Amino acid sequence: MTSTLVDFDWKLSATLASDCVSKVFEPKIQLTLYYLDEEKKRREAFYEMDENSFKTFLAKLHQAQDVVRKTA
Repeated sequence: MTSTLVDFDWKLSATLASDCVSKVFEPKIQLTLYYLDEEKKRREAFYEMDENSFKTFLAKLHQAQDVVRKTA
């Protein structure tokens, strides 16, 4: 069984204060995916990524897109 993505929302944020100086002004990407589960119930999944994690995530999305294009 599969889930179906129905919408998404994203936000870019930056930490302005922290107890750890290295974390100040660190940008974060917040991504919320809205999907229908196997029983057609609307669900959401929230992810927060730093810049490196987002770059990895984006590269994997491009790889998935290439696979879909080759099989279509």
